[in-house]
Amino acid sequence: MSVPRLELQACLLAVRPAEFVKKEMEFKCIKVTFWSDSAVALSFIEIESRLLKEFVGNRVAMIQEKTEGSQWHRVSGHNNPADLATKKCRPAGIDKARLHMVFRT
Repeated sequence: MSVPRLELQACLLAVRPAEFVKKEMEFKCIKVTFWSDSAVALSFIEIESRLLKEFVGNRVAMIQEKTEGSQWHRVSGHNNPADLATKKCRPAGIDKARLHMVFRT
C-alpha cells in the first residue's frame, strides 16, 4: 500500500472514534477539528469521491459523509506530535514550547 493511501486511512481512522464519541456522549453541537501532515490526503478529501479510484474514493466518501472540509487542517511534520513516536526522541528531548504551540486552544 502506498504512503498516500496509508495517510488517507489515518484520516478515516481519526473520523471513526470522533463520531463514536459524539454519538455516545450525545454531543449535538460540538466542533471537531482534524489535523494531518499529509497534503495528499487532505487534497483527496477535497475532491468529489466519485472522481477517484475505488479504494481512495470509498474512503474519501466515508470521510466526507461524516465531516466537512472546513474541519480538516494541515500541520507541518515538524509540529506534528504524532510523528514523535516515529523519531528517535527521548521524553527529555521533547520541546515543550513546540507541543504547547500544537495543543494550544
